[in-house]
Amino acid sequence: MSPRTKEQFDEIRSERKARIMQAALEVFSEEGFGKASISKIAGRAGVSKGLMYNYFKSKEELIETIFIDAMTRLMSGFEVNPKTTPSKEEFTLFIKKSMDDFKNNLPYWRMYFSVMMQADVMHKVEKELFEFAMPVIMMMAKYYESQGFENPLAKARLLAATLDGIGLNYMMDTENFPYEEAIDMIIEKLI
Repeated sequence: MSPRTKEQFDEIRSERKARIMQAALEVFSEEGFGKASISKIAGRAGVSKGLMYNYFKSKEELIETIFIDAMTRLMSGFEVNPKTTPSKEEFTLFIKKSMDDFKNNLPYWRMYFSVMMQADVMHKVEKELFEFAMPVIMMMAKYYESQGFENPLAKARLLAATLDGIGLNYMMDTENFPYEEAIDMIIEKLI
């Protein structure tokens, strides 16, 4: 058996980290963040408790990493640059891509939201939420300002809240909620 390359080790590490994060999301969703144990997460991920600590120092670091990973997924393919104003097409594409990921990965997002809505979890990711959300909100506000809206920040917050509402309603009633139509209406009315 030949020795593994650095790339192979990196791939193994990346896959194991993703497996731990998925297991943690499942355990946090089922038991709540406060009651979930590192031992249970490690067992679900198929790694030893000691090995898990090589990846994450604590449950807090784990939940922060899960949050950052989710925000990165939503932002993939869209560069938030506070110095530029997105075009209507770029803004529309950003919304559609984000909402497509939500729909196409619904089991993941259901678990994600059930975990993030826990009071003790929200407190732990406040800093990361502010760091990820505010540049996006400000980018949206910059777009609305360029379109001549009187209160662009309020309009940006309204859009974010509306998209969250669409996602939550779709999670609760996937069979009947008019997901695509709602997104199209939001784009037509708010973009």
